[in-house]
Amino acid sequence: MFSEATKILKAEYLVKAIRQHRMDQAIIFCRTKLDCDNIENYLLTLGGGNRAMVNEFSCVCLHSDRSVHERRENLTKFKEGEVRFLICTDVAARGIDVQSIPF
Repeated sequence: MFSEATKILKAEYLVKAIRQHRMDQAIIFCRTKLDCDNIENYLLTLGGGNRAMVNEFSCVCLHSDRSVHERRENLTKFKEGEVRFLICTDVAARGIDVQSIPF
């Protein structure tokens, strides 16, 4: 119970930080693949969809449980600004080069 409550608080703090710092686009690092999936679901539910124009929390995941095709597609969506946030594990993030990201 405590662990789940802590994870929910982390997601709420993440949303607070996004709003407070007016983040247009950022990479969000999580410790586990499950944490990535949970944050993705939380942000998409909170924002109401996966399109950047509609959802202030549009996001995609990048980790090893996603297919190679999906990972490439998600990275492209992020780089082209179709989504605002890329959620990934630190291992998945190695080698990512996105020049325009301030956060």
